[in-house]
Amino acid sequence: MKQFPAILDLTGRKVVVVGGGNIAQTKIENLLETGPKIVVIAPSISDPLANLAREGKIAHEARNFEDADLDNSWLVIAATNDSEINEKVYRAAEARQIFCNVVDYRPLCSFVTPAIVERGDITVAITTSGGSPALAQELKKVIGDAIGQEYVELLEILRDLRPMVRARVSDQVKRSLIFHRIVESDALALLRLDKRQEAEALAKKIIAELSQSAS
Repeated sequence: MKQFPAILDLTGRKVVVVGGGNIAQTKIENLLETGPKIVVIAPSISDPLANLAREGKIAHEARNFEDADLDNSWLVIAATNDSEINEKVYRAAEARQIFCNVVDYRPLCSFVTPAIVERGDITVAITTSGGSPALAQELKKVIGDAIGQEYVELLEILRDLRPMVRARVSDQVKRSLIFHRIVESDALALLRLDKRQEAEALAKKIIAELSQSAS
C-alpha cells in the first residue's frame, strides 16, 4: 500500500481552495457536505460560488494567492489553470506541513480525493493512486450497485445494538465475534426481503446466545 487511506473530520476546520472556476466549484460543493470553513482565494469566482459566498456558506478573498492564506488551515486545494500558482500553493503547503491537492497533477499532491460511494452512513472511497480516474469512476459504479439498502439497514441495527453488547460483554475480542456472527448470519437475506423485524430478532438472538457463552 503506497498511500495511507483516511476519512477526515473537517467540521469547523479551515480549508483553503485556490481558484474560482468550474473545477474549484465541484471541489467546494463536495467539501460543503463535510462542514469545514471554506476560504476561496481567487480574483473572480463562478456565479454559483458567488451565490454561496453571499449566503455565507463560503468566504471569498477576491485577489491572488499569498502564502499566508494557509495559516491555520488544515487542507488546501489548488484548482487553477496556472501551473505557477498551483506550484506556489503546493510549496507553501509543504512549508507549513499542510496537506495539499493540486487538481489533476499527482506530483504536487500530498493527498488525493477518491471516488466516493455513499449509502446512508456507509462510505466507500476508491482510488487508483492517480493512475486512472476513469477506472475509479467505473469501480464506483460496480461497488455502488453491490451495496443495497439492506446494508444500510444492517448498519443501523448493529449501531443500535452496540450499547447492549457493550453492557453484556466486557471483552473486546468477544464483542467483535458477536458482530461478525450477526453480519455473517441470515440478517442480510431477511433485510433483502423487507423483513427488518425478523432481522433484528435474529441479531438479538445471536447476542443473547454468544453473550451467555462469553460470561
